[in-house]
Amino acid sequence: EIWRIWNRKYDGFAEHTNVAFDLHLYHVFGDWWRRQGLANHLRMAKRHRKILRRVPAVVGEWSLALPPHLSGDCDSETDEAQRMFAAAQLEAYGQASHGWFFWNWRDCPRQHDGWDVQKCFERRWLTKEQLSEAASAAK
Repeated sequence: EIWRIWNRKYDGFAEHTNVAFDLHLYHVFGDWWRRQGLANHLRMAKRHRKILRRVPAVVGEWSLALPPHLSGDCDSETDEAQRMFAAAQLEAYGQASHGWFFWNWRDCPRQHDGWDVQKCFERRWLTKEQLSEAASAAK
């Protein structure tokens, strides 16, 4: 919706070449996100990729936090889902013209491990190699 308003009211980026959006693309806040299954979260990451190809933006914050109901029946299911989610987001956010920032430290021990980059590394949801490759691909 914001893209249509921006293009209609402000002539988009043709007139404002020094503007970029700062997007915080979390998949965990709000009732709509909480109702989605893993497949829809992955589809939305692909949709974000398409948007980021067209709009000057920085993904100012993102994480691997997902709604609690998406935890699998065992750690291996949860870990695989988180890895797929991480890969989809890295692919998408690599399209951002001004880069991205992973929310790297959780504020509270009760929060999902996806808010903490160290926990993501420990659980192998994300790897340092993935982050390096994503940064290299963006250049």
